[in-house]
Amino acid sequence: PPLRWVDAPARRLLLVAADTTMSIRGAMARLFETPEMKLMSAQLGELASSVTSLLPWGLPLALTAGWCIYPALTTPFKQRMGLEKPPPTGQDFQYEKEGVGELPELAAGSVKD
Repeated sequence: PPLRWVDAPARRLLLVAADTTMSIRGAMARLFETPEMKLMSAQLGELASSVTSLLPWGLPLALTAGWCIYPALTTPFKQRMGLEKPPPTGQDFQYEKEGVGELPELAAGSVKD
């Protein structure tokens, strides 16, 4: 009765879709009633309770990890992630190296703040 305004082919399509939905729901209900899924659900609940008990430690652990990891990140990575500003543009630095084992010296360019 509520589908009188819908033409016959569309009504059949709606009925097939409803039947499919009901069969999917039935299959999912049967799947979740299996012993394996009940065991997995219990294990997931146990894991969730363990994780929630550790939540107060999240911020201190994240800050400690950041404190330890930040110095190990490369400068280009920090610049890509927006953690450091890139050097000023428009300056061309050229270095010369005299021999093996010597530190390079600035040959052209200057550093401005």
